[in-house]
Order: sequence, then C-alpha cells, then structure tokens
Amino acid sequence: MKRVTINQAAKILKSGRIAVYPTETAYALGADARSRAAVLEIYRLKGRDRKKPLALIAASLNMVRRNFALRGAAERLALRFWPGPLTLILPIRERKIIKALKIKEAGVRVSPHRVARALSRAIGGPIVATSANQSGRANSYSAKSAARAFKNQIPVVDAGRIPRRPSSTVVAFRRDQPIVLRPGPVKITDS
Repeated sequence: MKRVTINQAAKILKSGRIAVYPTETAYALGADARSRAAVLEIYRLKGRDRKKPLALIAASLNMVRRNFALRGAAERLALRFWPGPLTLILPIRERKIIKALKIKEAGVRVSPHRVARALSRAIGGPIVATSANQSGRANSYSAKSAARAFKNQIPVVDAGRIPRRPSSTVVAFRRDQPIVLRPGPVKITDS
C-alpha cells in the first residue's frame, strides 16, 4: 500500500489522477471533480455504469455556493446539517464540473471528516466521493482494505479504521420541497 499525506494526495488529484481517502462513512475513491480524465478513470476502475452519477464532497459551505446553486430549502438544510452525512442534489454552476461529470446537477455534501474536507480545500474544489471498492462489493473501512480493492495501485491517505456508519441521507428538491432519495442518519422530518 502506498500511503500519502493530504498534501501529496492533493498534488495527485490536481494532476488528474486519483487517490483513496477517508470520509465519515467509508474510504472513498477520489478525483478532482473538474477533471474529465480522472472521472472516467474512476468509472473504469470501479467497473461502474457511467449512467450512475458520482457524489462529491466540498470543503465548506462557501465552496458549495461557488460551484452549485444553493438556495431555499437546500440552503436551510445545509446550514443546519453541514458538516454532516447529508448529500444534497444541486444544480452545478461550475462549467468545469459540468464538463467533467457530463451532468447538470450532482449530489454534494460537506463531510464531517476532517481529512475529506482538507483534501477538497487543498485542491480548491469539490472532490469525487465514491466508495473505494469495485461496484457491487462491500465498502472499505480501512486503508488496507481500500488499497487491496485496487491491487495496491492507488495511493491512500490512511486515517485508520473507520467505524461502520450508514451512508449519507440523499435529498433532491422539487419546487423547493425536499424529497428523500435515500434515507440515512439525517432525518429530514427534523428540519
């Protein structure tokens, strides 16, 4: 396993390559969300259907505001639950992200995991946050497991073992009304 620091991982992502890093729910396969080549490499490595969108992590609410249309009910939920395990489906404003992902809206969250936020901050933009495994396989909760999933070929930011937690709550919006697409730890009825 090739262990790297957050700064080393940021250089890797900035160069259009990928790295593994920890989030609040599992280890993730990460890329700069503005790099089409890196996004395609993630789909290839995971064996993931390209019609399935990739979730993103941003370093802060301000970063989300710069790159996505965040207003109304979405903004109220973000203010209440971020950083936290809440993914909001938002229209993308940043053209480089639209071109890289080939979609006009994406799921994004501000992770409560300090490493995930630090990596996004270090590259100055959102990062891809898809589980570090082959599609359909179990999540990785340790750096070793994540590295093995890709034959130890991808650099890993090792933050130790991650406790098993449910995946983030995913919420879309229709006419400013939240619609829960995937239930999770954040209960939207609480908002």
